[in-house]
Amino acid sequence: MNRRLLCRSNWAKIVAPILFAAALPKLVLAGDSYSLQSQCQKGDLRRVTAKIQVDGILKPSMDPKVPSLPLKVRGRFAYDELRLDAPGDGPSRRSLRYYREAQAAIRIDKQTSGSTLRDDVRLITARAESKGKVAISSPRGPLTREELELIDLQFGSLIADRLLPQSKVKIGDSWKIPNEALAGLSGLDAVSHGNIE
Repeated sequence: MNRRLLCRSNWAKIVAPILFAAALPKLVLAGDSYSLQSQCQKGDLRRVTAKIQVDGILKPSMDPKVPSLPLKVRGRFAYDELRLDAPGDGPSRRSLRYYREAQAAIRIDKQTSGSTLRDDVRLITARAESKGKVAISSPRGPLTREELELIDLQFGSLIADRLLPQSKVKIGDSWKIPNEALAGLSGLDAVSHGNIE
């Protein structure tokens, strides 16, 4: 009995890739177009994790007499995100987050400072507007500046789908990333000139 199951299992492992490979040219040659839009629906819940690791040199002044300092940043973040918007709601994206982990440590030369999110403000509302900025607040009380800077991450989950094309694309197509999306994803106020495909 074990031999039959093993043989059937191996046979399926060999035949399935062959059938897929035989069908692949039809998919590629058909010239079909595909929508790469986000399928997130209102009420969807997902776990988001992020890790930040930066190693570099901090140049505190353009004066060559002022020495450069070694810089090291480490951060870990994990939150559950409930989507509050639907695909037809327009460019605005809204969510409710619960941060399970949010902490960062910054070391400049021999001095280390750290920040973390207080337990009573781990419930966060987030809203991303069409310009790409994300407004973050806590319904349980005000965030400190350090807490706000801690959780206002680049490439946030609410605006990552702005990298996707607005219309259907074919295999091999490319599309330009709008400057508003680049600004929001990188945490800049604005991008006046950009050309990323």
